[in-house]
Amino acid sequence: MAPEPVIKGVLGVQKKKGLEQRFFTLYDDHLAYYRSEEEFQNGEEHRGRVGLEDMTAVRVQEDGFALVLGEQELKVVVNDEEIRKAWVKQLQKVIPDKVKEEGEESEEEEEE
Repeated sequence: MAPEPVIKGVLGVQKKKGLEQRFFTLYDDHLAYYRSEEEFQNGEEHRGRVGLEDMTAVRVQEDGFALVLGEQELKVVVNDEEIRKAWVKQLQKVIPDKVKEEGEESEEEEEE
């Protein structure tokens, strides 16, 4: 039996042509996405997969978060604040050293 995701749900992905909705699943070792929840439920192959070890950072933003993969970045848009907080909380659990709140470093600089 396949492991259950830590969290799952529909999130927006910023593409060159605009925002596309995808069904995301976060596991202890990777993040995967599907075109729809139905694809996931039917056991179809994921459309994309990123190993958590390949993420160099996760930048939490007001409207979602950005997954930094070396030179590339995947912008994930979350319009609901509670859903965004839930995803950030789970990302912090599985990759705590890579999740940074927007402006986190600049606030420290202002205090000096």
